[in-house]
Amino acid sequence: MLARLNRATDTLEHSRLPQQFRQIEKAFEQARECMAATIGQYGLLQAAELDSLTPLLQQRCPEVAQQRDLLEELLSR
Repeated sequence: MLARLNRATDTLEHSRLPQQFRQIEKAFEQARECMAATIGQYGLLQAAELDSLTPLLQQRCPEVAQQRDLLEELLSR
């Protein structure tokens, strides 16, 4: 969802951008909440370690698991 919202931002009318940014912020917050349990269990990781968590993340937070850049932002040191 977050990636889709980001892509849609490029084509929106200027007047709709504030609403779009609020939706992006909400989606990011939901992703961060979903990842909180993983962070609590495993702590922050090296980027190379993220691959080992892929199966777990696909179960817990499937939307986030598909977005490597977001994973790195949320989980990496």
